[in-house]
Amino acid sequence: MRGSLKRNAGFTLVELLAVLFIIAVSTAVVGVSLGRSLDKTRLRQEVTGVRNLMAHARDKALTERRPVTFFVEAEQGSYGLEGGRRLVIGKGLSFREDVELVFFPKGNSTGGEVYIKAPEGREYRVLVDPVTGEARLERL
Repeated sequence: MRGSLKRNAGFTLVELLAVLFIIAVSTAVVGVSLGRSLDKTRLRQEVTGVRNLMAHARDKALTERRPVTFFVEAEQGSYGLEGGRRLVIGKGLSFREDVELVFFPKGNSTGGEVYIKAPEGREYRVLVDPVTGEARLERL
């Protein structure tokens, strides 16, 4: 075979660098996306925890046949049930304002809302119906 060129099988340095660059960019994009996803999940868990404590307050008022007060102290970043343990909102999250909601033995409540905000601006509201005393979540 005269005149045929023999080609080495393999990759050039430029091809290898291009592949490494693509892998690095992909890794960076996935890392940023994963970080945002974890922040969203943490916010959602905190909001759900606040809503669940309100539901517990309502159930406690019904079973113990006495009013139960749920409170939020925005400046301290804490919340809880009067006479019970004080919980602290997760790092970086905040309440908009102080709140006091009372759940009554008949299942109703004073009604009201609690706003929870993340540093990047995402915000949720836990809204308590005064007639039923039930709490529901809304993303703002």
